[in-house]
Amino acid sequence: MLVELLRELDLGLLGLALRGAKKETREFILRNVSGGIKKDIEDILLGAPKPVNQVLEAMDKVMEIVCQKIENGQIVLSKDSSETIID
Repeated sequence: MLVELLRELDLGLLGLALRGAKKETREFILRNVSGGIKKDIEDILLGAPKPVNQVLEAMDKVMEIVCQKIENGQIVLSKDSSETIID
């Protein structure tokens, strides 16, 4: 799912959205991306402070893309993560 999302997400948008995400979510994403992408996201996470409304807007935009992919059947979520399917 992460690779599919990264194809459509601007890393700046993702990094900004991750500022408002749970620590576990940030760690999961950073563990599962290439070194270059990880560095780009970390630069945004560690950059200058941003207004809360910008972070919330970024989170909303990321979720819009995720929801679109679910609606289009490109991401299928299941309670059992071993059954998650990405088309």
